[in-house]
Amino acid sequence: MKLYATITSDRASKGQGGNKFITIDLFHGDSKNPIPFADIRFFFEKEELVLMVDDYEVKRLKAKRQKSETDRAKKFVEDKFSGSM
Repeated sequence: MKLYATITSDRASKGQGGNKFITIDLFHGDSKNPIPFADIRFFFEKEELVLMVDDYEVKRLKAKRQKSETDRAKKFVEDKFSGSM
């Protein structure tokens, strides 16, 4: 038995960055006769990352705020040029 995966993102293919949610549909059988197996979803809700499988909540994780590109750029400039003037 072999496993295959195809991963696509409408937003990424258009160069628009990330998505607000990710859905993974799992099938078994062959490509001509796919049979639905499971639906896995990841999304954010009130500062938590939620994992659901087939409409059942499996896990919640407290999400950490990611630094923005601007914050990272400011830190880079401060680290490289502080005290050099």
